[in-house]
Amino acid sequence: MAATGFQDLGPSFYFIAKCDSMDALRRCITSGVWASRERSKPPQPHHILAEVFSEGPVILIFSVNNCHGWHGYASMLSPPNREMKVSEEDGSGQCYHESVVEGKKNEDSFSTNSATEYLNLLGTGVEDASDDGKQISLWHHFKIHWHKQFLTDFGERSLSFENTKHFALPDSTPVNKARNWQQITPVVGRQICQLLDDHYASLVERRQKAVENKQASNPAPFLNMDGCAGREHGEHWKMIVQKVEHELGRVHLACPYGSQRYNLQNENSDIDAFVVYQAHTRDLLSFNPPKGTVKASPEWRQLQQHRQQFLNRKCLEKYLGDALGSNGVKRLQHYVRENPGITSSSTLPRHISKLAYIIVRLLQNAEDIVMGRQLEVFRNNSSNNKMLLLRIRTSNLTLSEINTHIEKLVSTVQEGKENVPEDLPSVKANLEKWMLFMRFLDFQQFPPQS
Repeated sequence: MAATGFQDLGPSFYFIAKCDSMDALRRCITSGVWASRERSKPPQPHHILAEVFSEGPVILIFSVNNCHGWHGYASMLSPPNREMKVSEEDGSGQCYHESVVEGKKNEDSFSTNSATEYLNLLGTGVEDASDDGKQISLWHHFKIHWHKQFLTDFGERSLSFENTKHFALPDSTPVNKARNWQQITPVVGRQICQLLDDHYASLVERRQKAVENKQASNPAPFLNMDGCAGREHGEHWKMIVQKVEHELGRVHLACPYGSQRYNLQNENSDIDAFVVYQAHTRDLLSFNPPKGTVKASPEWRQLQQHRQQFLNRKCLEKYLGDALGSNGVKRLQHYVRENPGITSSSTLPRHISKLAYIIVRLLQNAEDIVMGRQLEVFRNNSSNNKMLLLRIRTSNLTLSEINTHIEKLVSTVQEGKENVPEDLPSVKANLEKWMLFMRFLDFQQFPPQS
């Protein structure tokens, strides 16, 4: 978003722009297009805006209905134009349509109907009618440039009306009660814009301080790898294992984690370590047990022969929950809803492509479970699953293609779900037996004193 402040705009005309909903504001920010609706009686807002636009810069100060605040300001880049084409592809039509003149809403507020509905309802005048016989409004669109808005960086934050309650309109009405397209004086307009700039700057400062405070409160790393550049890869792992066994307990597994664990890493991938250790028995049973939860996994050595028993219904539900829940498919759907420029033929930005690749990877493993296969954790270079995941991660598939793969995997998993066994009592019994044996071995390191 542009950082231009009001002081760069020179002598200007200032108007209030009322917005029907936060969703309408969001779509306007995305498209860079706004509109005025033709009223049943003059004066017409588009006539006023066109006249002052020919004389100098026109600044619109936005406020979303029933939010009791100011949400940003923008300048007009073009005069209102009924003939302006509104693209369905970029979602801009989703901002500007109020289908009927009569109703409870402010007659100039914008609703959030789809672009298709909007384009179908463009008429030749205010006498056009909808299917139910009600009158349809005529809209005059124009391009705008945002100078300051909170929605992109700070969600539904706004400059509270409390900060502008002392400002008045030319008729002495409080500016907080201004109607849509009501003109305000340049003095008041500049002051509100300055307050919006200052409020945005304060939000940025508070966010930065919060980040710094969080970083300062983070505990020191368990193993600081600074100064280890140039060491062999094996030396790094040796250092990790030695430190864990010295301070925490016996290591049962140390392996790469994250993308390296799945053989899906690229040049930008972090180096993550996954270590499973058995906490020292003396720590667990002493007067000062370690803080946090000690977790032991049954995936190795003696229990490895029973690993397929762990691929049960409970395990499957975990994979499905992660893939389809709020950090999976729901998050992907939310991103698409909030970004109307994203269509089925769009490729996704890097961070969303990574989300999609994680979703598909989880569903691939869920498919392994319902098909009775061993989990394909490390993908071989010749694996079709690996090639698909890398194509998704590198943004080489469209949203439609990704959705097709997700739907296919979900369908396969749902069809085979009933064939997956429930949690077997023998799984817990084998795990308990293994854990007790490991505790016994640990006790043997400390024979009773004579």
